[in-house]
Amino acid sequence: MGFDIERFVDLNKDDHKCLICAICTDVVQNAVYTECEHMFCGDCLREWIAKSEFCRCPICNEVIDAEHLNPIPRIARNLLNDLRIKCDFEKKGCDAIVKLEDLMQHVKQCKFRNHLTMRGEWKALHLKRMKFNSSQIKML
Repeated sequence: MGFDIERFVDLNKDDHKCLICAICTDVVQNAVYTECEHMFCGDCLREWIAKSEFCRCPICNEVIDAEHLNPIPRIARNLLNDLRIKCDFEKKGCDAIVKLEDLMQHVKQCKFRNHLTMRGEWKALHLKRMKFNSSQIKML
């Protein structure tokens, strides 16, 4: 699976069609390049090949050799790396927007990484850690 396109800031899907995986329709992640010069998420294409009887490109139907998947060209890698993306923990309160190439480093250090934000998550966590009888659960 790729990066959800909604997480990107100022990304025009029409202008960046070449960066969209035709399998998952997200922005490519761990991208690979086929001999027929199409780009996909590495995981998406490997799964596609594993499930395919004849290993054909999902775009042009050319035969794909799983042994000949290549790293994407530098220009495509540079375009991807310069895209601005919202933090993985945006829903937990992080408002950081970083370049895609800096995302992994930000996520490792994000102060919202271990935050529980919804009351339901808090309850579920405590229910897992403690054994309650049915009357105590109703009180929650």
